[in-house]
Amino acid sequence: MKKHIYLYLLIILVGQAMFSTEHSINNIIDNYIRKSNWQEAKRELLNYIKDNPKDSEGYSLLSVVCNELKQYDEAITNCRRAIINEQSMEKKGELYFNLGTYYYNRGTTNIALTMFEKSIELNNLIANPYYMIGLIYYEKNDLDNCMVYWQKYVDISTESDKRDQVTLVIEQWTRMKTEIIRDLSSDATTDIIIISPAEKSDLTDDTIKEPKDNNKEEEIDVTPKERVIKEDESENQLTLIDKKWEIFYLLLI
Repeated sequence: MKKHIYLYLLIILVGQAMFSTEHSINNIIDNYIRKSNWQEAKRELLNYIKDNPKDSEGYSLLSVVCNELKQYDEAITNCRRAIINEQSMEKKGELYFNLGTYYYNRGTTNIALTMFEKSIELNNLIANPYYMIGLIYYEKNDLDNCMVYWQKYVDISTESDKRDQVTLVIEQWTRMKTEIIRDLSSDATTDIIIISPAEKSDLTDDTIKEPKDNNKEEEIDVTPKERVIKEDESENQLTLIDKKWEIFYLLLI
């Protein structure tokens, strides 16, 4: 399932104070990246980095380009170099989000999850790491944690269209979960338990039926007075997992 990931592309117009030293970066952005000419952009960025081996922005842009070319290992390597050379903790948080996205695109979701968590640790005002963590939990069928992180995304996101869409999903999911749990509880019936002959001495005579064979375990009905209704968590979770596909169409990912 193809997912369109919102990246911090770091395509930022450089300020006038930096124009003289970053002029080639501007040219690469304007002439290649904005036109999605990824191969040429990669070539130009490699040349730029040769002359500027400590430039975090050069590495971060190169990682974005490699990701667009589906060269995920190179994207990861260059993003890590960008992190090493970046001084701002806030910007490092953005770079860790990009790094998590590259790991996610490569299919290494457990490492991606760690990178998104690191991104939040360094900059908890970035909304998209919360969304991606929720997405990973969604794919793992851990729907409760999914909704927790998507709610955090909704709380701080400034992308109104996507935020409204995720909000709709959370509301729909909460309503369905409540209905499912209520239905399961109302449908609860007498439990069947298995006991051994040795354990029968602990039960009263009016609670069980006489065994036909004292050497075998048998199924017995618990009387209504002694009945204990338990929530079947496995059935509950399975039903919720099945229901998640009913809300999938609400979310474009």
